Amino acid sequence: MGPRLDAVLRVAKGIAITVTAAATLTLAGCAGSTPDPVPTPFVQGGYVKAAGTQLTLGGAPFRFEGLDIFMAASNGRCGGTVNLPQVLREIGPSQTVFRVWLFQSFAVSHGRFNWKPFDRLLLVAAQHGERVIVTLANQWNYCDGPEKTLSWWQSGYRTQVLAGDLVPYRKWVADVVARYRNDPTVAMWQLVNEGSAVTAPGVCHEGAALAAMTAFATDVGGLVHSLDPHHLVSLGDIPGYCGDSGLDYQTLNAVAAINVCDYHDYGAPGSPLGEAGPNGLLSAISACHADGKPIMVAETGILVTDPQQLPLRAAEFRAKFTAQFAAGVVGELMWSWVNGSTYVLPATPEDYGIGPGDPSLRVLGKY
Repeated sequence: MGPRLDAVLRVAKGIAITVTAAATLTLAGCAGSTPDPVPTPFVQGGYVKAAGTQLTLGGAPFRFEGLDIFMAASNGRCGGTVNLPQVLREIGPSQTVFRVWLFQSFAVSHGRFNWKPFDRLLLVAAQHGERVIVTLANQWNYCDGPEKTLSWWQSGYRTQVLAGDLVPYRKWVADVVARYRNDPTVAMWQLVNEGSAVTAPGVCHEGAALAAMTAFATDVGGLVHSLDPHHLVSLGDIPGYCGDSGLDYQTLNAVAAINVCDYHDYGAPGSPLGEAGPNGLLSAISACHADGKPIMVAETGILVTDPQQLPLRAAEFRAKFTAQFAAGVVGELMWSWVNGSTYVLPATPEDYGIGPGDPSLRVLGKY
C-alpha cells in the first residue's frame, strides 16, 4: 500500500509434509545475527520456479491465490499480533500463498536478531501446505522507518542503519536470505514494497530514479541469487511510481536478477482489469511479458464502508481474478487480512480488510 491511497496503513496448495530438520547456519561477521539452528519445514513440490512468463512448482504450471497477512511477522509492531494457525484456519484451505512484511526491526530483540518467531511462521505455513512471499523493506514511512528517498536507493541501503535496525539494509537482506535459503516454504523474496526513488517526499526526477533503482536491483537481486540458488526475486516496484513510470517499468524489471514483476490493483473496483492507461494492469502485463517474466498482483484492494457491501466486493474480486488470470497474471492476493474473531468495520473509510467469514474468502480456490 502506498500514498496513492492517502498513505495510510490499511488495514501450491499441496499436501503438507512437515519435517523439522536442524541445520546449523553460522552467519560469520553479521552484526546482531545468531548461530541458532535453522528449522526447515518442507512443503510438497519443492521450490517455486519461473519458466518464461509462468511459474512452476514441481515442474508443473503453478498459479496462486491468497491474502496479504502483512502483519504476521511483525511481532505486534505493525498491524497487531496474529495467531497464525487460527488465521489460516479462518481463511480456509483454498489459500495457497500469503504475503508478509518482514522488516528488519521486526526481528530485533534486545540488541540482536531473534529468528524464532519467523521460524515458527514458516513452520505453521508449511503445516498448512502454504508458501510465503517475504517482503524485506517498505518504501513508505510506516512500520519501516522513514520514506526511502533517491539517496537511499543510490547508496544509503548499503550504509545507513535506520532507527530500530541493527545493520544496513543490504546486510539485513544477506542475513535473512542466508538463513532461509534452503526453505521451500518461502515462495519468493521481495526486496522493497512499492519502491519509488523520490528525491524528496513528493518530488521525482524519473531518469535519476530509474538509474538508481536499476543499479539497486542489479546489486541486491544479484546478492540474493549469489547466496540462494533456489528462490525467485521480485523487486516490488509497481508501475506509475518514481523510477518505473510508463516504459521505465519494463526497463527496470528487465534486470536479470529480477524474476517476477508485481502490480497492485486499487481504485477501480468495478473494472475487472483494473486501471487502464500506460501504468495500468494490461500495460504492466505486456511490459513484463516482453521481458519474458511472470507478473503477479500482490495486492488487490476493494474498499467497503458498510457490511452490506461485502457480497458485492466478493463478486468484484471474483470478476478481477477471472479476468486477470485470463490476461496472464500468475498470482492474486487480496489486501488484506484483519485481526479479530468476527468481522467488524472500523469507523474510518480507509478499510480494505477481510476478516473471518467474509464472503470474499469463498473466491479463493476457483482458479
